[in-house]
Amino acid sequence: MQKELDYLMNYFSQCIADLEVEIEADPTNEFLKGKLQGIKYARVITSMYNLPEDFGHPIDVEID
Repeated sequence: MQKELDYLMNYFSQCIADLEVEIEADPTNEFLKGKLQGIKYARVITSMYNLPEDFGHPIDVEID
């Protein structure tokens, strides 16, 4: 599972870099800004899954 999480972190980081370049070209595009915030949030959640299990309580994500 660690390999998959590392892949996701790299993927999200690359998406963020690409979106930041697009936003520089069109700073008024609210769709791109929202997409960037969503991917940053996904990266935060993925990094939380990357924490060692003995660090604290496990993460339980439930999508309604």
